[in-house]
Order: sequence, then C-alpha cells, then structure tokens
Amino acid sequence: MPRPVLNKPPLQCEFCSKAFKFPSKLKRHLSDAHDVGVIMCKCTKCNFETKQKDVLTRHVKEVHGEVGYCCPVCYEGREDEGEGGEGGIRVIEGHNGVKGVYKQKKVLVAHLASKHPTEYEKLVTEGHFKGIKPPEELKCPYCNHTTLRAYGLSLHIKRFHEIEVARAGGAKKRKAEEKVVEEEEDNSEEKKKRRKEEKKEKKRKKKEEEKEEKRKMKEEKRKRKEQKKRRKDEKAAGEKMVKEEEDNSEERKKRKKEKKEKKEEEKRKQKEEKRKMKEEKRKRKEQKKRRKDEKARRQVNT
Repeated sequence: MPRPVLNKPPLQCEFCSKAFKFPSKLKRHLSDAHDVGVIMCKCTKCNFETKQKDVLTRHVKEVHGEVGYCCPVCYEGREDEGEGGEGGIRVIEGHNGVKGVYKQKKVLVAHLASKHPTEYEKLVTEGHFKGIKPPEELKCPYCNHTTLRAYGLSLHIKRFHEIEVARAGGAKKRKAEEKVVEEEEDNSEEKKKRRKEEKKEKKRKKKEEEKEEKRKMKEEKRKRKEQKKRRKDEKAAGEKMVKEEEDNSEERKKRKKEKKEKKEEEKRKQKEEKRKMKEEKRKRKEQKKRRKDEKARRQVNT
C-alpha cells in the first residue's frame, strides 16, 4: 500500500530552505539561526553580550557580583586588577573558580595560617587582621593529618580510617557491656535493699496521701455545715424583716393600691392591644376585598 503524500509545511524561512508547521517554531529559528528580532542583553560593566537574560544574570553574579579576597602567594591574576586592601591583599569582583581567591576574609586568614605561616605571621606582626582569629588546627586521632575544618576532618576519617573507627566502636561496645555485667553482679544486694526501701517509701507516701485526703474531706464537710447554717440565719433574718414590713399598715395599703393600679394598667393595655388587633384585621379584610374588586374589574375590561 503506497504511503499518503504529506503536504509541505506552510511556513518557510526567508533566509534558508527550512520550513515549519507552527509560527512559534519559525520565530525561534529566525532568532537562533539568523538573529532576527533578537534583543541582545549587554553587560553594563564589560563588553559581554548574550541573547539570554539568565546567562547575563549568571555572568554578572560570577564576574562582577560578590567580591573575593586574593591570597598574596597563590593568586596568579594581573597586578593591576582589583582594589588594594590591608596588608597588600587585593579585593576583586568575582571569585567563582579562581585559584587563590576566597569569598570571606576569615577563610583567607585560615588559608594563610595553614599553607603560608611565614606570610601570615608577617601580616599579623605588621598589625593586619585585627579581630580575626585563625581557626585552630584539628588533628586526626588515627594519623598526623591536620585540617582547619571539622567537615574536612570527618571526610578524611571516613575515607582513610573506616576500619579503625569500626574497631574502636566494637571495642568500646564490648567494654561497656562487660562493665554493665560487673556492676550488675556487684550491686545485686544493693538492688534488693534499694527495692525494700523503695517499697517502704511508697507505703509511707500512700499513708500520707490517705491522711491528707481524709483531712481535706473533713475540712470540706465543715465548710458545708457552716454554709448551711449561714443560709438558715440569712433566711430567718429575711423572714423577720418581711413580717416587720407586713405589720406596717400604711405600707401594706400602699402596696395593695400599687398592685391594683398595676392590674388596671395591664387590663387597659390588653384592651388597647385587642382593639389594635381588630383594627388591623379589619384593614386586612378591606385590602383583600379591594384586591378582589380590582381583579374582577380587570377581567371585565379584558
């Protein structure tokens, strides 16, 4: 069966014979191959140019971004490059991958102290590096290797002394186990005594707690009795006052009169509310009737 003939891509490059199905592909080809519509990203600090913005950002960060401190012995750059610092130490822009250039001054001090001690002592005697203490050398416990970083020492031990570490760990473990066994054998009688004492102490504490609980219960009972008595006294005093007030005839008459007036006022309010309810009911009926009449009138007109 013969293959179907495919149509040629509709979009063709003006500068070469390549053709594309999608405009985005053609646009990308023109920018990559023929520099059409490309906006070059230029560095403001040097003559570097690139088509991509992220490449320019990386260039600025690596070449012109962070400053680096140059070692006066190891650095192989130009003598006129960078700014002068203390003790003849130059400061340059960019330090990524450059030999003898360090991000921080304290790292440079550590490098000088370990690799170039004579140069370091000379700079210190001249009064440089004030306030910056060189890190102490860390020595390997298994050989004469020294380093200024704890991470470097741990890497060295893992790389060259793995067997020694394993042996030391096993020996320490065995010693610890033997020590535990000896202590257990020696302290068997002491443990028994201690357990007896602990049991006695627990019983004593338990008795004390029970006594404390009983005391608290008695105290609560006494308080409840006092409260009950106080309430009775207050009630008796209140009843006495009520009787004294009732004995007063004038006050009794006033109270009766006030009660009567209150009742009459309540009756009047009830009547007024009933009247309002009737009035509202009547209004609703009239509205309902009016709506019916209007509806009937509309039907007749239609």
